[in-house]
Amino acid sequence: MVKKMEDRYTLIAHYFACGLQQKEIIAMMDIVHNYKLHPRTLKRILRELMLYRRKRFSPITHVVNFISDQLDKSGQLHGYRWMHLKCIQHGLVVTQKRVRNILSTLDPEGTRNRRLPIGRPLLMFQAPTLFGVENRLIRIPERTIDCLENECTFYCEPCSDDIMQLCRNVISENNLLLNETITNPYDAVRLYIEIRTIIYQRGNHVLFKDKVSAEKQLSPFNWMHADNNLKDRTKLNVSAFMELLTLCIKTTYFQLENDFYQQDFGMAMGSSLSPIMSNIFMEHFEETYVKSYINKPKIWWRYVDDVFSIWPHGQDNLTDFLNFLNNIEPTIKFTLELEENNKLPFLDVMISKNTEINSNFQTNVYRKKTNTNRYLNFNSNHHLSIKKGVIKSLYDRAKLVSSNVNFFNQEKDHIKNILKENAYPINLVDRAFLQIENPSHNNQQRQNPVANMTIPYIPGISEKTKKTW
Repeated sequence: MVKKMEDRYTLIAHYFACGLQQKEIIAMMDIVHNYKLHPRTLKRILRELMLYRRKRFSPITHVVNFISDQLDKSGQLHGYRWMHLKCIQHGLVVTQKRVRNILSTLDPEGTRNRRLPIGRPLLMFQAPTLFGVENRLIRIPERTIDCLENECTFYCEPCSDDIMQLCRNVISENNLLLNETITNPYDAVRLYIEIRTIIYQRGNHVLFKDKVSAEKQLSPFNWMHADNNLKDRTKLNVSAFMELLTLCIKTTYFQLENDFYQQDFGMAMGSSLSPIMSNIFMEHFEETYVKSYINKPKIWWRYVDDVFSIWPHGQDNLTDFLNFLNNIEPTIKFTLELEENNKLPFLDVMISKNTEINSNFQTNVYRKKTNTNRYLNFNSNHHLSIKKGVIKSLYDRAKLVSSNVNFFNQEKDHIKNILKENAYPINLVDRAFLQIENPSHNNQQRQNPVANMTIPYIPGISEKTKKTW
């Protein structure tokens, strides 16, 4: 009995480590091991194994509620309710107790309406901390501002020394009124608006908490605001859209042994947003820096972060150009690979220059020196159609990349040798090549639409069902 219990605990721990849900573990124990397991018993075993801990709430619910609120509620709101909500989210609304104390000081007779919502914009040297985000500069009408604190502290992001110095320079250069004993809320708001407007017009590089310049913070918002067709594609305003995008980018965390880890810099590998954001950054990088350089490359072809370029200005100027690109962003560094023997690889293509025929370019398939020629083994537990797909993909790449018949025939022979090493029968490879080169004429589209359904592959059964369906 003890041995069976240990085996049962081991199986449950294994299924839990594989990422199975509780219902899936119960089903696996019933179907595979013929053991009926009650959900309460499973929870008890998981707690004993320290693999399960009851939580009163899930962090995922906060993310889901935030997304739902942005999509269904605040993201589509305009006017005072939207502005008041942004005040709450960014800590710009004082608590009721603090409001009463300030109102009692500024208005001891109680002549103002204390039930109105209190909005508190950033004042004095706190003003520029959010000037780069246009919709977060809360434009609250003066009639809704009942009170303001003389020394206002932004709860989330205190003002940095760089921003304070910038504000001092702006105030002294423009002869703005600066009085440390300002008690009138309207005078404070006017001073705040003047400082913010001047800094915004000048476009200074103000350092934010995450050390990103104001120019870079402004770029996405300017692009979004300049898009006249944005309303046709989404009902969200720019601020809500950017907050949702920030949520998708910043929530790069995972759990390992009950500890949560978050990626502090860069995009997560495997995220569908990573190549999109990389392209957006590279487009901005090319428009801003590459096109403005004195000696421009003759050709600049880019695929995500790989660039193929032709440089007609000599080796010394090329080194200067590389240093120029590497000094723009401290985290973005370019490496250089020059042609050798009139050949230069780019991605999976080897580009060679034919000096005999008017210096025309020729292309064929390129493989790195670290390539192991490992593909899906023919003896693996996969459907035959998937293995034929491996043959077709290699053939299609050879056909697309090879610029002449000789390169194509050489690549076909190389593919046969590679597939033979991966246990593929030669007659199967030859038949697959023949089917690709002479496609059937019976592949006409059906008039009636057909609904497709995907079922998992089961050895022996999938082969029989394929003949029927």
